Amino acid sequence: MRRRCKGGTPRQGRGRSRGGFSTKIHLPTNGEGLPVAVEIAPGPTSDYTGAVPLLDADGPEPRGVIADRGYDADHLRETMHARSITPVTPSRRNRRVQIVIDGHIYALRNRIERYINNETCVRLA
Repeated sequence: MRRRCKGGTPRQGRGRSRGGFSTKIHLPTNGEGLPVAVEIAPGPTSDYTGAVPLLDADGPEPRGVIADRGYDADHLRETMHARSITPVTPSRRNRRVQIVIDGHIYALRNRIERYINNETCVRLA
């Protein structure tokens, strides 16, 4: 018996994984942690595919980008340096030359996590 291929609904921003449907939220914020733009992508897609459209979003030009390891790509770093944006992204483990970042600045990334958790709680209540 032949198994069916897994399907997904990428037009709706959902992707199928072992756990079911999932999405990724790319949410750039300003210095106070308030959202500037939002991009919703299917869960199985790579993180850095949603980063460049957010850099081109309307609003003020960012001076820095604080992101997790999923956004560590050479082409993203080159794009940010060309636009005078400072990337604060830890290196992936398989990178030959690890890039050193400021841990105090990277710790500010939790503002986005707190914003998403707060909004989720407000919507559920």
